[in-house]
Amino acid sequence: MPDEGRVVLFDPIGGPIAVALAEVLGDRAVLLTQDNIAGNELSRTGDLAPSNTRLARAGVTIERRTAAPLVMLHWFRTRNFAFPMLSQMLTNFAYMGGFILIPQVLGQRGLGLSDATKGYLVISRPLAFSLIAPLAALATMRVGERVAGVVGALGVVLSMVLWATVGLDSSYAFIVLATACSGIGLGIASPALTSLMANSVDEADLGVAGAMQQLMTQLGAVMGSAVLATVSVTATPTNLAPFHLAFVVGAVVATGGCVAATFVRSTPRT
Repeated sequence: MPDEGRVVLFDPIGGPIAVALAEVLGDRAVLLTQDNIAGNELSRTGDLAPSNTRLARAGVTIERRTAAPLVMLHWFRTRNFAFPMLSQMLTNFAYMGGFILIPQVLGQRGLGLSDATKGYLVISRPLAFSLIAPLAALATMRVGERVAGVVGALGVVLSMVLWATVGLDSSYAFIVLATACSGIGLGIASPALTSLMANSVDEADLGVAGAMQQLMTQLGAVMGSAVLATVSVTATPTNLAPFHLAFVVGAVVATGGCVAATFVRSTPRT
């Protein structure tokens, strides 16, 4: 084994030897193993946690030193980059979590509506988004990105709260309102916060900034879909409480997006 430089440890079976070597080598170790094996090792012994932490720190160090980093770490200290990105990630958590959950509430696990009826009700959200986004852009020019971000996140929160009260006796009009509020909220907040992030970086870095923004937004979507689906897994037509709890979780997370939006600074306009 070399005395200097990185040492890659390939462990296809998840045995303890590679983990032990990674502990001895410290920052020099790069441990490659299957995700499910790594998860089993971590849950059984916790040995991979220190190694993963060291690798994350090493990645940060490399990004700071390289001439062309993949992630501009100093952006995370910029108010108009970090907070819009955080707000969008949290609101998208609720938005996309609701996207997965709403058809289940309307379907056989919940209200028992037909596929055609579900389609008519659910389409109100993308329709509201597409209609409100251009108008919201004009309003943002007058009120600023901060107000647009906060109001938009509140729209998503309101949608989650309304869906947390949907039951067998809920009218179609109420369901359409609850669904459309998410589209209206994201239609107001998303263009404003995205433009704010773009204006906070150099023109040459717009591609990297856009990729980071999309990464964090999609991360929020994946997390929201997984968490809300897990929370509501025990729901049945006679027990909608797990669905309601999932929407409450979405409302709490979207509230975090609203709080994050209060920290941005609107673009000065004359």
